[in-house]
Amino acid sequence: MSTFNPADVEEEKLAMLNRNNFIHRRTHGRSKPSLSKKEVDTICRYLENPTKIGIWTLNGKWHRFGGVSKSVIRQLEKESKKESIDIQEGRRKLKIKIQKDFIANLKYNTKRFTFLFNLFMFLVHLEKQDISFLNYLEGSDDKLTFDIIDLEEIKKEYLDAFEYFKNNIYFEGFSPTVKAHDLVRIKEGVFILNKFATDEQEYVSMVRRGETANEIFPPSTEIEDIGLISIDLESLEKLKIFYEKLGKLSDASIRPIFSPEEEVFGPYFSFLQETYLYFIDNENIKSHFRKSISEYNDRDYSHCIGTVGLILEDYLIQVYETFFRDICPKGLTMGELFNLIQSKINDTFKQVPEPIPEIKPIYDSITSLTQTTDSLVYNKELLGILREILNYIKKDKKFIIDLIDVNKNKENTCSVFPNQLTYNIREAIKNRNAISHRSTVPIGRYEALRTVYCCMTLIIWWDNEKRIINWTLDKKEILKQTIERNSFTTLS
Repeated sequence: MSTFNPADVEEEKLAMLNRNNFIHRRTHGRSKPSLSKKEVDTICRYLENPTKIGIWTLNGKWHRFGGVSKSVIRQLEKESKKESIDIQEGRRKLKIKIQKDFIANLKYNTKRFTFLFNLFMFLVHLEKQDISFLNYLEGSDDKLTFDIIDLEEIKKEYLDAFEYFKNNIYFEGFSPTVKAHDLVRIKEGVFILNKFATDEQEYVSMVRRGETANEIFPPSTEIEDIGLISIDLESLEKLKIFYEKLGKLSDASIRPIFSPEEEVFGPYFSFLQETYLYFIDNENIKSHFRKSISEYNDRDYSHCIGTVGLILEDYLIQVYETFFRDICPKGLTMGELFNLIQSKINDTFKQVPEPIPEIKPIYDSITSLTQTTDSLVYNKELLGILREILNYIKKDKKFIIDLIDVNKNKENTCSVFPNQLTYNIREAIKNRNAISHRSTVPIGRYEALRTVYCCMTLIIWWDNEKRIINWTLDKKEILKQTIERNSFTTLS
């Protein structure tokens, strides 16, 4: 937040503003625009199966104070030679006294992604003669910079970039704020700032150390690596062109990533925190999601997994009570809930196994045959016994194979959950147990990502099932069709 030290206001209402500390005011406050249905659907497909959808990454060299930032800095340095600067703030005319660090603060501010979006959005609104955004920026460092420099000169120098921004980045309701790991929406697309080593955190560190921008400007590092992420190629292509036109980006490349899993899952929470409200109606579950996201952002991964476990338990209870139309027993753990569902299904469709084939009748026939003296009768009876022996061998073989199959697939038979979802639920149970029992299993960021992913696969599956199910059928038929649909098992 900017720190202003108001000076005396003269009779003609000229204000003197003295800035002794490093100033950094975030231009938040504008609510983020709603995602389109297409964007939500695309993100949901990623949340359901990140490795199938994959992510796109843009990596390159970011010229912190090059390109358009250099042009703005040049104008700021020109103004810094004056003792004071007159600016218009609303209906008031203000006189800003140039003191140590004042211009350095504004120069340092030009490196930010948010500054660049604010600059070109400001130019768009000036062209439209729309003062709403101009008022929104009032009092911020960015607005102060725009009041000082010659915006028309900047627009003329970067006219191609301005036109490109207006046609490909900007849209009505565009929010210019860019924060690391937060979803940013542009025209027909979204992106995440994933890697920018000295962005917002550098400001925070400087303020804590009591440093000023003047002490580190010009910076020791002009070029640094950046990384942007999206789930669609077009968004990154637009940003690449825009930043290259501004002279801010070089050596940039865009590529898809489907592996390693840790990298593909990296932006999972960033996408989740912007979309979960679109498919969650229950206020209690919304609260759990907000809490888990906050815990993940605070790197409190154990508590994050615990909170996600509560969401999973809630959905398993929904599955139980919907299919069996019975109140679920209270106080069960996630693992106990899952096993209870499986047990109830097995009890509902319990098949009576075929008995072990009887061999005694064959022995009785052989005994009877030994007492036969008529050769014709003997031969005929012998053929009958041989046929019985072959049938017995056939039945016995089938019995043994069925017995092996039952034991081999004991846990997977008759389940409403698809195989992959079953694996996911068991993985979430393992991670939840690890934090509950303080096991030696290491729990960190990746385990938290995997647990929330497992949770999302259950939520998305259950939402789809509720749309597919024919609710006019009786509960046993609904359960039967669900099992056959998801387990590829035919029940009698």
